[in-house]
Amino acid sequence: TFQTNQYFANMSQNYFAMAVPSYLGTWGLSVNMLSSDDLERTTMSSGKAGQVLGNFEARDMAVSFGWGAEFSHGVTVGLNGRFLQSTIDKISATAFAGDVGLQIQPISNWSLGLAVKNVGTGVKFQTVEDPLPTTINLGTAFRFLPGRNLICSLDLNKPKAESFSINMGVELTVLDHFS
Repeated sequence: TFQTNQYFANMSQNYFAMAVPSYLGTWGLSVNMLSSDDLERTTMSSGKAGQVLGNFEARDMAVSFGWGAEFSHGVTVGLNGRFLQSTIDKISATAFAGDVGLQIQPISNWSLGLAVKNVGTGVKFQTVEDPLPTTINLGTAFRFLPGRNLICSLDLNKPKAESFSINMGVELTVLDHFS
């Protein structure tokens, strides 16, 4: 897949992703870039605050490489590694992150999943480091009415520095391709 978005203030996003199945599982690659150009550089000194000194660019990029496979009937594992780079003018910061996920299906209409996302180094610009938003997700889904595909789901999310959140959802397929 490929996607491009043009936002306000000369911002744009370009995204590319692909997946390739193999006998060792499915491999994936994605590249996500967000950029903005022609941002005004201004002074901060008193008496001249706001004086325009020219323009600069800012860019964020994430390159991810992932793999997933079903180990045995009903047990699926996925891993993802990511390189992150953020650039403001001529100063860049990089970070590395990873995700791991496990899904089990104890019976045919019930699944449980666990994911740990954004584990890795923080993004450090000169002397200031921002930690990655590490999150733990636990979820379950149950399929009712096999002919109608009524699915109820519940997720618990725990970001590193925040409290738990709960997400719930219901999906009903009323026609073969309409949910």
